[in-house]
Amino acid sequence: MINLTINHGMLYIYDMIQASRLDVDDDGITILNEITISIDKLSKNVDKNKLYLDEMFAIVDEYAKGMANISTAVSTITNSIQNISVALSDTSNITNNLAKRSAESADHARQVLVEITKINDVVRSFNSINMKVREEFKAINNIVKFIDKVADRTNLLALNAAIEAARAGEAGRGFAVVAEEVRALAIDTSKNANEIAKMIANISNLVDALSKSIGENIDALNSTVRKVTDILNTLQSMAEGVKSIDENIRQIAVSSQEVAAGSEELTATTEQLKSSTDANMKHVNNISTSLNDMISTIHNMSKITSKLKQIVDVFSCIADASIVSMTDIEGDINYVNKKFLNVSKYSRDELYGQNHRILKSGFHDSSLFESMWRTISNGGTFIGYVRNRAKNGSIYWVKAVIKPTYNSNGKIDGYVAVRTPVTELMVSLGVEDAIRLIAQGKAKKVDPRVRELVDELRYGRYKIYDDYANGY
Repeated sequence: MINLTINHGMLYIYDMIQASRLDVDDDGITILNEITISIDKLSKNVDKNKLYLDEMFAIVDEYAKGMANISTAVSTITNSIQNISVALSDTSNITNNLAKRSAESADHARQVLVEITKINDVVRSFNSINMKVREEFKAINNIVKFIDKVADRTNLLALNAAIEAARAGEAGRGFAVVAEEVRALAIDTSKNANEIAKMIANISNLVDALSKSIGENIDALNSTVRKVTDILNTLQSMAEGVKSIDENIRQIAVSSQEVAAGSEELTATTEQLKSSTDANMKHVNNISTSLNDMISTIHNMSKITSKLKQIVDVFSCIADASIVSMTDIEGDINYVNKKFLNVSKYSRDELYGQNHRILKSGFHDSSLFESMWRTISNGGTFIGYVRNRAKNGSIYWVKAVIKPTYNSNGKIDGYVAVRTPVTELMVSLGVEDAIRLIAQGKAKKVDPRVRELVDELRYGRYKIYDDYANGY
């Protein structure tokens, strides 16, 4: 029987492998936050431009009404004053051209509104894609934190194994067997790397979709800028035409006092149109500035997305050999990875919507699970050894790390668990044999120190670091 010193030494080596938390680079989360801020900024710019365009469209309508009034006044003057028919004819032609240009400006404004609506739709798609990226990234972020533990501590395991084997003497042979089992676990880690690769591929596809949406958004914005530029040029031409109208009206006023009232009305209307033209040009300039800001924002988003893709490519190289599951806040399972299915022998259909009690082996005291729920429901992290029963009745041990997940409001919305198989370790330590003998009423045949370890595991009282500190 392997003595308790080796038992605790082996568990300490294993826990040292698991205890080193992987400090995942926060760049991924920061980049996602930057994308969200950029999208919010883009949405605000779109809303602002729609307000500008609404005001500009109202002004264009005023142009049309004003031009109609001018045409009526010019017709009256033409009928009354024959000696200035040539000047009135020129004024009428200019007015008609302005009216036509006003109609064209209105059409352009409508087209701009359509383009802005398209941009708004694209922005919504940004939000949808971003949410999916967050969900995938959150799952990876929770999983990857525990993956690097084994890799970082492999050399330490080999060193400690040699030390413990030398210290234990003849008993160290069993310890060497355990070390070999641990190396087998490392090989299993490499074979199961595909699970995280698939998750990374999903994120990569989402990032590609985001890049495509950004390209579409830039094209739409460029088209909008061109149309707004055309509106600006048209309005400038209208302003020059209005000035020409004003000059002709002044000549008419000098030539005939009989139409002074009509000329004054026409002049007032023209001045109003000039004021409206200036206001409209200001709106167009505001839109142009805002659209340039939007294009700059989208280019920044493209750079951010490129950096995010690089991070995703890095994560795609990390292997996953852990048993992973996620639950809602009630503890009902809503996600398991392939490793979970392979070990538990259940299918996803059999697991989803079920509580983890489906795996209960009956070994542990209820106080262990009460402590677990108390810890994670208060925002803490539960770490402990758990004995589970697969669908086919076989027993398997895991080292479980369980912690809560949070929604955007900072409230707990579920839990994620990462479990590492340690069945071979427990068998090597004699734990399973001890449980069997105790169940058969042969507890006296069990080494008291192993029986003590079994009790600690049953009640969840085993503290690897306390044991190590006490000299085990």
